[in-house]
Amino acid sequence: MTVSLTDGLDADGLELVLDEYAKDTFGNHVVPGLAQLAKCRTLCKSFRDAAAAIRTVYDADIEYEAYGRTTVPVRFRGGLWLGDGHESRSTNLESHEIRGPALAVIRDKRTSRMFVVTASEVKLVCAGADSSWWCVIGRIFVVAQLAQLLGGHTSDWSRRLPNLHEVAYSYGEVDRALSTRYLSITPVDHDLGYEHQSVGIVRKNQLTSKTWHGVEGGGFTEHRDDFISHKLQHGVTNAGRSMWRRDPSADLTVTLVHSEHSGGTSKGYMCTCTLPTAGTLIGMGIAGAADFHQFRPPMRLADEGAMPSERKVHPLSRAFGWYSVPRQAEGPGWLVSLLSDQRADDGEPALLTDCRGHPIDSLMDMAAEAKEARKREEWRRTQPYHPTDNPTGYRHTKKRGLRERGRRAASAVALNRMRQRSDSDVEDDNHESEGSSNADTDYVQPKKPRPATPPPAPAWPAPIRPPPRPPSPPPPRPPRTLAERSQNLVDFVALLDRL
Repeated sequence: MTVSLTDGLDADGLELVLDEYAKDTFGNHVVPGLAQLAKCRTLCKSFRDAAAAIRTVYDADIEYEAYGRTTVPVRFRGGLWLGDGHESRSTNLESHEIRGPALAVIRDKRTSRMFVVTASEVKLVCAGADSSWWCVIGRIFVVAQLAQLLGGHTSDWSRRLPNLHEVAYSYGEVDRALSTRYLSITPVDHDLGYEHQSVGIVRKNQLTSKTWHGVEGGGFTEHRDDFISHKLQHGVTNAGRSMWRRDPSADLTVTLVHSEHSGGTSKGYMCTCTLPTAGTLIGMGIAGAADFHQFRPPMRLADEGAMPSERKVHPLSRAFGWYSVPRQAEGPGWLVSLLSDQRADDGEPALLTDCRGHPIDSLMDMAAEAKEARKREEWRRTQPYHPTDNPTGYRHTKKRGLRERGRRAASAVALNRMRQRSDSDVEDDNHESEGSSNADTDYVQPKKPRPATPPPAPAWPAPIRPPPRPPSPPPPRPPRTLAERSQNLVDFVALLDRL
């Protein structure tokens, strides 16, 4: 008898559990937690219904178009908006100004799917007697890539937004010059009120996005030139040196690069929008009817001095798990948290809020240790026995379709055993067969006993030895001295005299 995990919970209780699972430590619904919830909703019908009943600030009405065996979002209304993008005026409502978002985080309430999109235009859609404003989706970003850039948890330092931790926890170091990581800075004329200062962005190809043109228009167009940057300001030091500094507001800027190819030449332009730290909207954003949303902890606590170091954490970073535990911030396998190998019981930081006073080098060491720990964990999961992933000892790397090596037949094994029986065993069998009442049925024909002494085996051939070495020549005779030569001459003359 199997017992389900949801047998002891009713629909309301399961909804509360899943709703609490998708929140961070301050009670904000975060995108990584909702993405994990969307992955787990296919376990059973009760999970699917409970996930659809959760209400978040990212909920939106989304319309799709069919594309093969999948669907593509094309229009939406609702969700969480950041920045002002496109704007248009209605012909019927001249006094109302409709603004589209520079960036929107939306969630399908029915399927729990998460999207990060931009709006190309805002149009009025009439459906019978009802009419409402819908945003046409321009570009669709990779959610995992934004979580790596802005979430603050990823241990791959090359995929993080540069100086993200310094900007969030800089305290009074706002006027300090930027790090040398900013190599390519592009001026953008946003604030025309400053005569000697201009706003800048760091140009780095960080984002991958797609634009949907419809089935007849060719499907998708992939963009790899879009990027997100901190908002910068240009200033002059006392020595007259030009220098870029971080903006005191800690805002972000998103830049969309539009390229045009004609006649073998490429032309393009950039469209940069500011994502303010304060002032995220929920819903359509009609003038006079916009609902502002503020993630907890609110900024007023920072202004009052309760949490001064949390003032510059951007809403996008909060939405992508800045205040989440490591397992939640990792999402459905998006990244490896630099705090995943830390233990709060040992006094180590378990949240990013505990790393306010840690320098960048310390965080990079923690990230390297977390990656090594994850590699060891993945290696253990591939072993023949793992208590969670491989409890039966199944070898993942073993090929199961090959024919096994043949074995000896049972008759050959039995015959070999009978031949190995001793003479006493054979005599016992004969006595039992003679004394039995039914000798015809119980008689077992004795096998030929093995000889007591085995026949001599053939002699081993004599080992082949190498031929003996020839005697070594005598050492050379040393040369004779002058006295020896004179004595030999005297002896030779005396021999001649005798003859």
